[in-house]
Amino acid sequence: MHYTQEYQMRSLLDLDNDVVLRADPETPLESLFGLPATLGVLGLIIGVPWLLLSNWLPAGSGIFTPGSLIVGGGLLLWVGLYLIKQIDAHYLIHLENRDVVYYRRLFGDDRLTHVCDFSEVHCIATETKTERKGSTKHRTLLHRHGLSIVLKSGKKLRIIDPLFESLTLVSQQGRRLADAMGVAFRSGHGKLVVRRTSNGLDLKYKEASHLHFLEQLQVGCLVLVCLGMLILAAMKSWDENVSPIVARPVELANRVPTQPSLWAVDPASLVVTDSAALNADLKRGLVKSVYGPAPKSSLALPQGSQVEILSRDAYDYVMKEKSSKRTVKFQVARVRVTWGEMTGKTGWTVVKYDDPKLYPITIWVPQPPKNLEQMRRKPIIKKGVDLTCEVLNDGLTNPQGERIYQVLVINRGGVAFTGDALVKVTLDGKALKDEKIKGPLKADQAKPFVLAIPPAKADGQNVLTLVVDPHNEHPETDERNNTQKVLLSR
Repeated sequence: MHYTQEYQMRSLLDLDNDVVLRADPETPLESLFGLPATLGVLGLIIGVPWLLLSNWLPAGSGIFTPGSLIVGGGLLLWVGLYLIKQIDAHYLIHLENRDVVYYRRLFGDDRLTHVCDFSEVHCIATETKTERKGSTKHRTLLHRHGLSIVLKSGKKLRIIDPLFESLTLVSQQGRRLADAMGVAFRSGHGKLVVRRTSNGLDLKYKEASHLHFLEQLQVGCLVLVCLGMLILAAMKSWDENVSPIVARPVELANRVPTQPSLWAVDPASLVVTDSAALNADLKRGLVKSVYGPAPKSSLALPQGSQVEILSRDAYDYVMKEKSSKRTVKFQVARVRVTWGEMTGKTGWTVVKYDDPKLYPITIWVPQPPKNLEQMRRKPIIKKGVDLTCEVLNDGLTNPQGERIYQVLVINRGGVAFTGDALVKVTLDGKALKDEKIKGPLKADQAKPFVLAIPPAKADGQNVLTLVVDPHNEHPETDERNNTQKVLLSR
């Protein structure tokens, strides 16, 4: 341990040269340039475990996410290391010229500044910094020592930072330096206080401060950053687990929000775009988001999602079939997602549409449903592909007397499904319809289709059975959830 400290001491104060001695303390500017690297390491320390534990921790939003912390931490670390290499500052003690010079290199600019002559030096003195170690009950004080040049003007020049536990080692180096400069040497425990009096300089040692001012500043910055991150994580967790109406302060409970909100009672699609104008391409994309295939720019939003309305619009769209046409009325809105993993995404979504062949379908409602928390239960995402289906409504009757059901084919797995999925529909054991759903289906994404049952086949108690991938053509992580049964009653 003593040998290691002696080697480190020689790297900071080289006394083996007979002409020029070099003293290399850490300057405030060097510490400031190293601060980005410190913050970068902190960002990586927080971001990497957060990313690895993302299934158990809040996902974050905006710039406060695991990815942004890792990227930002890496950039700060790179900037900090670059800045550290661009600065070098130390004292040069010329024994022949008998003066002290300050050398500084900053971004390739080298400068030498005369500090003082040996005749202006009062003495070489030790200085101590005290650190507390251990718990409250078993706390001990650790003393670290350094060296300073004391000028006759009362100014102190720190030439060795208080890093060394051995006062004897520091004193030996101090005496050698004092002998080489031809000045006095002072040694003692504690903080060196220099005062000018009528009789000259008065040097006293007081109880050492536990932290240097610059270290206090760095520690304070790190503490504030950690507290800020913890507060943001707690706020994010609160937003995800508590209904916005419950979380609203009492004094604001009766105020009208600045932007009205909508809640999804069925799985919805968001066509992501920054465009505030509803053009022809957007209209077609919104139609496809309902009838399929969904456009590539669309995102699937689960039941219970909440959005903030930015603007509303409506239009009629002519659906062309082989021998007929019909006009479907769409009510749409430009929204910003305010709940879930897609929080912050902006785009257009279908709020409600009225198809004369079917019935009016409402996807977004202005009030939170009573079963909102049940809707928001996050589905279990498995590793592979897992196809299942879900019937969304109780079977309303259209003007032709048909019972209409909207069916969702869902990939509950964590891997995208790229093939075509066959859905076999039977009524009381008799084949009714075969529907083919074209991929791809991303993880936790759904594609709908409409099932119409003629009146003659829905005249009493009937069991409707839907089976996804009935022949097991596609490997799945769970083959037991491919069947959905619905009891029809009039």
